[in-house]
Amino acid sequence: MQKEYGHATGFESWYKRQQEEMRKDGLLTFFNNLRVTSIHIKQVQPRVRFSLPVADLFSMASGSTIVMGDKNEGNCLTNASVAEVAATDVAKIRAEQGWLFDEKPEEDVITLCERDLSSMSTLVYECREKFETVTPN
Repeated sequence: MQKEYGHATGFESWYKRQQEEMRKDGLLTFFNNLRVTSIHIKQVQPRVRFSLPVADLFSMASGSTIVMGDKNEGNCLTNASVAEVAATDVAKIRAEQGWLFDEKPEEDVITLCERDLSSMSTLVYECREKFETVTPN
């Protein structure tokens, strides 16, 4: 934006205010720090989170299966066959995978990136609306 709109009247003071606001935004600061790290220091490597829901199936030698469920939803341990459980709730045998930054383990990488992109898109849109001039064809 600085290169494209730096010549526009009022841009410099507007952008200075925006920079101050961006510095206060923890997510934008986080991604700016990741950018600096990845460009100047080292590759950024989010870690993978692989999980099976608590209601996973474990085969028993007897042919029955222990179904582990959420205590809040009912029994924690129940005997049932794999076929019975799969027929009633396929989600109980589905694995989940996600990516996390060590510094922000409470949200997955995709969600954080979407939030950051939304903030930056809003800023760029506001800048274009304020400073873009229509050029003749």
